[in-house]
Amino acid sequence: MIGNQSFQRKVIYAALIVVLLVPISLISRPASRQADGTIGGGGQLARMQTKYSLSMADLGEIDPTSESMKLATLGMRGIAANLLWGRANKFKREGDWDNLAATLRQISKLQPRFISVWQFQGWNLAYNVSVEFDDYRTRYLWVKKGINFLQEGVTYNEHEPVLFWELGWTFGHKLGRADEKVQYRRLFRKDDDFHSELAKEVPMDVTLGPDNRPDNWLVGRQWFLRGQEKVDSGVPIRGKLIDETRRLKRGKTPLIFHSHPPKWLMSYASAIEQEGYLGEPAQIAWRDAGISWNEYGNRELGSTRGFTIRLNDVETLQPEVDRVKAEFERFVGNIMKTILEEKRAGLPEADRIALETPPASRTEEQISMAASAQKKLEVTYEEAAQRAPQKVRAQTIRMARRLQRLEDRIEAADINRQQVAYTYWQFRCAVEQTDTAIAAHRHVYNADNAMAKADLETMKAEYELAWEKWGEIFEQYPMLIETPDAEDLYEAINRYRDVMKKMDEEFPPPGFKLEPIVEFYDEDYVPVAKRKNFGKDGSAETNATETGDSSEATSEDSTDDTTPQASDEDDEPEDDPGFEIPD
Repeated sequence: MIGNQSFQRKVIYAALIVVLLVPISLISRPASRQADGTIGGGGQLARMQTKYSLSMADLGEIDPTSESMKLATLGMRGIAANLLWGRANKFKREGDWDNLAATLRQISKLQPRFISVWQFQGWNLAYNVSVEFDDYRTRYLWVKKGINFLQEGVTYNEHEPVLFWELGWTFGHKLGRADEKVQYRRLFRKDDDFHSELAKEVPMDVTLGPDNRPDNWLVGRQWFLRGQEKVDSGVPIRGKLIDETRRLKRGKTPLIFHSHPPKWLMSYASAIEQEGYLGEPAQIAWRDAGISWNEYGNRELGSTRGFTIRLNDVETLQPEVDRVKAEFERFVGNIMKTILEEKRAGLPEADRIALETPPASRTEEQISMAASAQKKLEVTYEEAAQRAPQKVRAQTIRMARRLQRLEDRIEAADINRQQVAYTYWQFRCAVEQTDTAIAAHRHVYNADNAMAKADLETMKAEYELAWEKWGEIFEQYPMLIETPDAEDLYEAINRYRDVMKKMDEEFPPPGFKLEPIVEFYDEDYVPVAKRKNFGKDGSAETNATETGDSSEATSEDSTDDTTPQASDEDDEPEDDPGFEIPD
């Protein structure tokens, strides 16, 4: 009897196991690779992994005989990753690039969610490894490997806008600004196989340049736009690494992140101009860049003051500020002036003397005292509103607070505009669309082409026609002189200077309109008005026998480095992406 009961229980257990196998199979059935290469199907868990991008590390691509594989299978994935990082460090020091690439690929399989792996390896292949080869074709292939690696990282981390940004940056900056940019851009335009791969990720029909071939700047912009879509859907720019206080811990600021789609359009416009696509193609490119830049100016951005701003607030809010201020002044009358006089009368004697002393004659102590006193003399709208007549005081206080909020928004917007040189690029897009600018670019292009034929006369004539056009532009927009982009023009001026030297003519010639650019970018250049014992090209004579005022003239030639310049921290090449390989 007891034996029968034991047997019955075993039968029941076996039946229950069989019954449970059915739902377990439905839930945990693995996904399979479809004909198009995508992962699909499978059980409920597999479908949830696909839906929420919760894929597991692919241990099948790790060396099965390695210690890291043994550790990973035993659940010690972190230790295995540390071993691989140590090897990566070793291979990098030894310049063993193939083994470095293979090792970092294994790390990416162990830690597919570790964003630094993808960023470091993508940068490493595209920037560091590529330059180790002499042939630009081989360098281009390694740049592509870096791009492909970043693309793979995106498949594992679809909610990381920073990776989309890295792809956009590499396409534009590495292919469009490297020393081999002419060759890289040509190779990219002809790389049909690469274009076919990219067509699966970005719309290639909107990346075509004037030759009807994909352009690297426009492809990079599409990756930026994909990153923007993620951010606009609510994904933090800096990825998922946020702490319990919701503070973002890494990545690009919104101000910089969102500036790059229009900046890449500007770089595209400049690139096709340098390649000789002038006239309508260039004007359309700069027009599109200007429209995109204005859209960027209308985008809501966070600020450190706790409220959102738009860069265009400086212009759009000013009329409202003027209207509210006029109404406010009508209510308070001379109250603000009265408060100012009271504050001035209450200043210590030393502070009043410091303020009354001309700025050029102040001592260091008086400079500090004057600044402090000036701050004490500030009259706020709230102070004036508190003294308004009783019957309008409440209304005046509301107006004062509104006026202060508006001015705070304008001030915050203006500070952010300066960080991205918003006004400069706004002017630049407008100027580059003019016929004068197109003609200036065409003359420089013609002069540079004549250089290949060693045709000095044509070079000289074309350059001088270009200087006339550029002179008109800088006369109307002098702010464009003191910007990094005018440095390209300075390089053309240097080529013109070489032509003049070979023709044994004086530089600059009479009436040369671009001397301020030479003076701004060449610290050794001495303006014509200050010359004495200097060569024909404005450089100091090394064998000058006269002492006269030559040293004084040299000392007078200084560059004012306090002038604001258009800058963009993300447009300068970096030596390293900023990631350290863990020990």
